Parts: sequence; structure tokens; C-alpha cells
Amino acid sequence: MLVGFGALSVLVLGLGAWSTLTTIKGAVVGSGTVEVETNRQVVQHQAGGIVQELLVKEGDVVQPGQVLLRMDEKLDQSELAIIENQLFSLLGNAGRLLAEQNGKSEIDFDPELTERAKTDPHVRAIMEGQRNLLQARQENRDKQVGQLQERKHQTAQQIEGLNAKLAALTQQRQLIGEELAVQQKLLKDGLTQTSKVMTLQRSAVEADGEIATTQSSIAEARAKIAEIEIAILNVSGQLREQAITDLRNAEAQIAELRQKRVSSLETLGRTEVTAPTGGVVFGLTVHALRTVVKAAEPILYIIPQDVGLVITTNLPPNEIDQVHVGQPADLVFAAFDRRQTPDIHGTVIEVSADVFNDEKTGNSFYKAKIRPDKDEIAKLGDIKVLPGMPVETFIQTAERSPFAYLTKPLAGYFAKAFRER
Repeated sequence: MLVGFGALSVLVLGLGAWSTLTTIKGAVVGSGTVEVETNRQVVQHQAGGIVQELLVKEGDVVQPGQVLLRMDEKLDQSELAIIENQLFSLLGNAGRLLAEQNGKSEIDFDPELTERAKTDPHVRAIMEGQRNLLQARQENRDKQVGQLQERKHQTAQQIEGLNAKLAALTQQRQLIGEELAVQQKLLKDGLTQTSKVMTLQRSAVEADGEIATTQSSIAEARAKIAEIEIAILNVSGQLREQAITDLRNAEAQIAELRQKRVSSLETLGRTEVTAPTGGVVFGLTVHALRTVVKAAEPILYIIPQDVGLVITTNLPPNEIDQVHVGQPADLVFAAFDRRQTPDIHGTVIEVSADVFNDEKTGNSFYKAKIRPDKDEIAKLGDIKVLPGMPVETFIQTAERSPFAYLTKPLAGYFAKAFRER
């Protein structure tokens, strides 16, 4: 009995001594992910398109300027062909309009069009079509002018006839007037009859009427000639005015199409997506050919190899008072076999000043950044540590005895109880 009591006393005393004299390292536990200290480089395509060739895969190491993928250029080539067809048609049209504006019978085509025609039969056909159109329009104009000139000539001949008639009527009226004067003198002397005088008077009046009618016809004919001359001017003037208006519109469309062609050529020049910097391919979003990539949509990221890694970890708010910059921490990479992977030591380099809230779970947490100590990552050997990998973090706190661990909850409980009224 005494032996048993003595043994129990020794055990109790031993445990008491151990619980007060032994120290245990404390830690604030968090969960985090691997990140890079500098921003990852995003790779995008400005215009988007369809992937024709995919030349890299996740985790590949690439060099600056290396081709990562190629976009299908068929759609861009078709768009460029449509733009150039419209442009060349308008250039040909503008050349013809300029000739019509200046009254030329030959077209001085744009040098670009002339040069392209050497190798492009479609452009040669455009130029020939505009030459034929210019000739047809000028022939139509000349035909209209010729018809008007013929009408003018006929009217001029009518005037000549009317002038001859007017001269004859004027002479006839003069003779009637002279004979009437003689007969009136004879009638006064009683040597002729009154009826004869009256007949001559009627003839004089009729002659005056015909003279007036003829003079009116001549005036109408001359007015008609003036109208014809104006019509002749209008035929040529309308063609020129229409050419000026159409040329102005064509030049505006040409300027717009030239700009579109520049943009289309730039797009064709960007069918190869290259690496803006060297590093490791990460976050590849394209995994198959013929995948559609939207404009400015991230295709992949490149993580530079010459920058350090940091671990961003989430910590419980009730323990944040135990965490500060400079604290040592142990890092456990959950993605690797724990038994074959050594713990990595690091140091806290940053602690968030405010709490964060997870919108999905509603949990609150602080963020801290931990940088692995020098040469620690090398302990992993051939194992690659990539951004996004999960990491368990153990930020070391002050050492305490087992007794302190056991009594802390009770001490907190009693401290709270004594503060309550």
C-alpha cells in the first residue's frame, strides 16, 4: 500500500515537474497558397480568333519571344481580301471620277492600283471596267451634246428663213406704202376710185401683221437657241458636278478602308502569340485546337523563374495578436508526400492591417505573407513548386509549458467570470 502510494506520488510529482519545466513550441496554423513576389505576366490576343497550333503545355519553360500558339488566319485573310476588293474598286472609281472632273479622256489611276494590277487580274479588270465606263459616259454626253447642237443648227436655219421672209415682207410693205401714197393723191384729185385705196390700205395692214409675226418667230427661235446652249453647258456641267460630289464621297470611303486594311494587316501580323518574357507556363486556358479565344481574354500566364516565391496564408482573427513580421514559420506543401518531403522554413514578411471576409463562407481572416528562407526551396530537389499550390503554414509563437497550455482556458474562463457582475 505504501509502495503504491509512493509510486503514485512520484508519478504526480514527475508530471508536475514535467508540465512546469518542459517547454513546447506554439504555432498559429493557417492555410495558404504559393504565389510569386512579382506579378505574373498575362498573355492575351488583342483581336481573338481560333487556335490553329498549340505549341506549349502547362509547366513548360519558355524563352522571351518564343511562339506559344498560332491563330487561324483564314478568317483574317478573308476579311482583308474583302477590304482590299472594296478599296481597289473605289480607287478605280475615283480615278475615273477625277478624269470626268477634269474633262480628260484618259484615267490616271492611283499608283498603288497600277502596281497591284501587275500581279492581280482582278485589279486589271477593275481598271479596264472604269476605262470602258468613262468612254461610255463621255460618248453618252457627246451624243446628248450632238443632239442639242443639231437642234441649235436647225433653229439657226429657221432664223435665217424667217429673216429672209422678214426682209421680203419689209420690202413688200414699203412698195404698198408707196403705191398707197400715189393712190391717195389721185383720189384727192378725183382721178381714182376709193375702193382701190381701201384695198391698198388692207394690204398694208396685213403686211404689218406678217412682219410682226415674223419678228416674234425670230425672237422665239433666238430664245430657243439660248436654251439649247444652256442645255449643252448643263450636260457637261452636270457630269462634272456629279463627278466632284461622287469623288468626295469615294475619297472619304477610301480613307476609311485604308485604315481598316492597316488594322487587318496588323491582326494578320499577330497570328503568332509569343512569350513577352521568359518563365514557366501557368494557367493555360487553351487545351485543344480550334478553340475560340475572345479578344483580350487571358490565354495563359508566364511566371518568371528568376523571382522568389511567397506563401500567402489565411489566419484566424483570434490569434492574429501572436503574429508579427519577422516570425519564423514552417511550411508544409500539401500537394507532396509528407513522408518524403521535408518541411520548409520561412519568415513572416507581411501581415494585413485589416480583416478580410470570405463572401462564400462568411468567415473572417487575416492575411500574412511568408517568404521561404534562403536555400530552403532547394531542399525539395527536383520537385517543382508552382504558383497556386496549397500550403499549410505554422507560424511559430512563444514557447510555453504544458501546464500553461492546460491552465490557459481555465484562466481565461475565471478572468471572464470575475469581470461579470
